[in-house]
Amino acid sequence: MNIPVNFTPIKTNRQPGSGRSCPVEGDAARVIQQGRGMLAALRRLKRSQRFCQRCADRSGCPALEQFNLLIQQAVHEVIEEWDSANA
Repeated sequence: MNIPVNFTPIKTNRQPGSGRSCPVEGDAARVIQQGRGMLAALRRLKRSQRFCQRCADRSGCPALEQFNLLIQQAVHEVIEEWDSANA
């Protein structure tokens, strides 16, 4: 998933001067920003895994297998949480 660099969360139809700010706008902006940071970190990690291609223990590497499992579980958890919140 590619989040455009210039992505701006959609603004609500809240009336100006209503005296209350919409928490969704600020929270959505923070989530998008943190998502960009996570994507950048995962891309750096993916580049560092190039070392694994030359490693003799790659095919049975417990660290690599465990990390891949943890990433898959985390993604699944995020999707389930988002789906349940929007049901």
